[in-house]
Amino acid sequence: MKTANSLVLLLAFVHLCARAQNISLSTTQLEFDTLIVNVRDSLSFCIRNNGTDTLHVHDVNPGKAAFSVRDTTFTVLPNDSATVWVYFQTNQNVTWTDVLLIENTGANGTIPLRVRGTARFSGTYYNSTQGLWENDLKNALLNLVNNHTVLGYNIARDRMFETIDDPAGIDTIECVYTGRRIRAVNRTEAQNQGFNTEHSWPQSTFGSLDPMQSDINHLFPVDEEANSARSNYPFAPVVSNIMWQNGGSKLGFNPNGLISFEPRDVHKGDVARVMFYFLLRYPNNYGNFMDAIQEFYLRQWYNSDPVSAKELQRTTAIALFQGKRNPLVDHPEFVERISYFRSTTPPPVNPTIIMSPAAIDFGTISSGDSIQWQLTAVDNGRGILNISSIALQNPSPNFVVVDQPTTIPPDSFVQTRIRFKPDQPNQTFTNAIVIQSNDPARPTVTVPLSGNSSGATSTTHGNQPYAFVLHQNYPNPFNPRTTIRFEVSSSEFVELKIVDLLGQEVADLVKEVKPPGEYTATWDASGVGSGVYIYQLRAGNFVDTKRLIVLK
Repeated sequence: MKTANSLVLLLAFVHLCARAQNISLSTTQLEFDTLIVNVRDSLSFCIRNNGTDTLHVHDVNPGKAAFSVRDTTFTVLPNDSATVWVYFQTNQNVTWTDVLLIENTGANGTIPLRVRGTARFSGTYYNSTQGLWENDLKNALLNLVNNHTVLGYNIARDRMFETIDDPAGIDTIECVYTGRRIRAVNRTEAQNQGFNTEHSWPQSTFGSLDPMQSDINHLFPVDEEANSARSNYPFAPVVSNIMWQNGGSKLGFNPNGLISFEPRDVHKGDVARVMFYFLLRYPNNYGNFMDAIQEFYLRQWYNSDPVSAKELQRTTAIALFQGKRNPLVDHPEFVERISYFRSTTPPPVNPTIIMSPAAIDFGTISSGDSIQWQLTAVDNGRGILNISSIALQNPSPNFVVVDQPTTIPPDSFVQTRIRFKPDQPNQTFTNAIVIQSNDPARPTVTVPLSGNSSGATSTTHGNQPYAFVLHQNYPNPFNPRTTIRFEVSSSEFVELKIVDLLGQEVADLVKEVKPPGEYTATWDASGVGSGVYIYQLRAGNFVDTKRLIVLK
């Protein structure tokens, strides 16, 4: 059964402030049921237009590839609603959290919607890898492949020539480098016909010792000539100065000017997966044989030559004798969650900034009036996004940055208000917002601003809220204080309180009649423990809740 988050289901609609109209979503978060990997599921939400102007949605952007949206361009007429379907599908056994950005004309800013989905493998063998990345995932995989049955070098080679690499039982052995085939009942017959055993990871780097020497996962039958040509050279594409070649494999210089060995195309992905398996099973990087250059090219082969039925059959046959499987053959997608195999040094965890909308057009308003837009900043990366500055490119009294967010956790967003107030009639005003952050790929983001003033001059206050709005607290996570901002569009009895996940009241921040306006409340969480809490705003018939995180 498809359900939205149970806390969100308590809400009828979540109201968003929009000039001259009222836009609402039916939920603040879509929560997919846990799926089996590669199975597709869908959930929907509604956009309601309670205003007098047509809402034009021109894009609905997910940040993660696991989520997609069917209809991304549509209109919502006044006093009407539209249903949007969101799809979730992934090949990874992880939880994905994302922010959908509903870009539009009419709601005075992008409308964000949180989405979350989890997938798992159908069996239980790889349960220990659920939700893990980088070194945590490598450690889990090491525990799965560690302590395999060590056959010894002679028995391992016998099993390889007699059974594992003769799966059809027709006594035909094929060189993985040249493609030459021979008929041989056993290892002795194969060796008498010029075959040898290739160690994909050169055995000289680990002193020809077990369990590395006899681990069949990285052993293959090859021609003696090919075995000799490969020697101890690293794997990489050969582009010049070819010294040896046969059957598509070659020895020569790689694009970096180093002598390397390139296997034929059909073996490229196989060798990449066994080399990375070797580093999972034996993380010492014997002889420092795996460097950044070799790993770079192996990753290319890993993806260009996917797992074949023959490769999967070979892994199964090896497991019958050694008792352990190569997880990179069973689940080649694991490579996407491991930045590099050659080292246990944690890779850098960087944020990825997304600003929406990419440009703001305030339209035309009277001179002396004002209008606000919400500029949404999303961290679509895996590190914390630190915004050091949000400022106007050119100082001007006509544009104001109202809020200054500083920290955004991964897969979260904050919104900052940008105000336009023209001081002269019949003018066009332009400027830009410049955002500085610690995103190494985009340290500076510029959002152009434009607006026009009409000939009329307004004498009314242009900043009165047009709807009840509860904003996300800031900062979040926090310790020990955070600020909650809310907007009241008409005089009502307002109650703002904090509850825990069991519904027990923790703090009562506001409990009084409030006239129309924008308000803030500060909560000091010194007296409570770390965890997720809920804050709820009630004002007349309006009810909204959001989550906050105390992190001590």
